[in-house]
Amino acid sequence: MQRRTKNTADTKRIQSLKALFKKVVRLMSLNDPWRENEDDPRITSNVMKNLSARVRTKSKSGFLTAADKSLIRTPHVIRTIPERMKLCKLFAKLTCLAGFSPKIRARLVPVVRLMPVDAGRIIIRQSDAPITVFFVLTGEVHMIKNEKNQKGEGVVMGFLGAGDMMGDVELLEGIKRTHTFRAAKLAPA
Repeated sequence: MQRRTKNTADTKRIQSLKALFKKVVRLMSLNDPWRENEDDPRITSNVMKNLSARVRTKSKSGFLTAADKSLIRTPHVIRTIPERMKLCKLFAKLTCLAGFSPKIRARLVPVVRLMPVDAGRIIIRQSDAPITVFFVLTGEVHMIKNEKNQKGEGVVMGFLGAGDMMGDVELLEGIKRTHTFRAAKLAPA
């Protein structure tokens, strides 16, 4: 008896999930999820135009303003209390620092430096001693193992993007760097 009840409960759950999926597909085909209100001029009956209008937004060259960058570059001893508070609020907005508590972000204020990196530049070299943790604000960084492939280049083991952190494990464990990290695109790390 227990098995029959379980099977009917599972069957009902599967049927409700299928119905929900069909409902989502219907909504997508009618463009309802994109409609902010009925009079939205960006939404028409042309599905491809709607997708184009929603997906291809203008890209931002950088989300840090010149004033923010200047504030980060200012030595900590020269910063005023309001500037330090503004920097704490700025750090709260960064995805790479969102996982830290406000207290830890406040402690990072005196030691954080902004470092623009050109494409191809090696940020961390394998087997170096760890002294710094890097956060990727924009761009892309390749994580490379120094084992050579057929072309004689290091093997790309992974990619890091905005919001990722590199060099933290080696610093915490007190071991030498295990990978090389190279900037793939223009990226302040």
